[in-house]
Amino acid sequence: MNGRWQPTTRRFVAMLVGLGAVVVVALLARSVPGGGNDPGALALETRLLAPCCWNGTLDTHESELAHTLRHEIETRVAQGEKNAAIEADLVSRYGPKIRALPREGALQLVLAVAAVLVIAAGAWGASRVRAWRRTSDDEVRAATPVRERLVDDYDARIDAELADLD
Repeated sequence: MNGRWQPTTRRFVAMLVGLGAVVVVALLARSVPGGGNDPGALALETRLLAPCCWNGTLDTHESELAHTLRHEIETRVAQGEKNAAIEADLVSRYGPKIRALPREGALQLVLAVAAVLVIAAGAWGASRVRAWRRTSDDEVRAATPVRERLVDDYDARIDAELADLD
């Protein structure tokens, strides 16, 4: 192997690095508030807007309706109702505008697709740089004998003309 990796080995290593990056991004996305399946009432309150004015999420908004909805969510979660069911009920009552964040899973999907695109663009860019460097090295190697031949021919012509002048 002459101390160099074969192209198939490089591709395999690049694919493993890319897959590892996608897994890391997916795990990080699960730690985002509202991402993943966090069962607490606070996770749901951070994903929903206060329907009184649509200016803040339920977890921080200070209005009578926001207090009422927070109490309702906390009670329903304490009774064992799933966040998805509570969110679906609130969306049916107030419309999809109540969602401050996309549905669960949408954020992870967007982050995973973005990571794959960034990794693919980086791999493509690295391959282009390598191809460019390889092409320029080949051109230098191919051009060197021609250049030396031309220089030798030119030197011979100059030497002949100088000899004629003497």
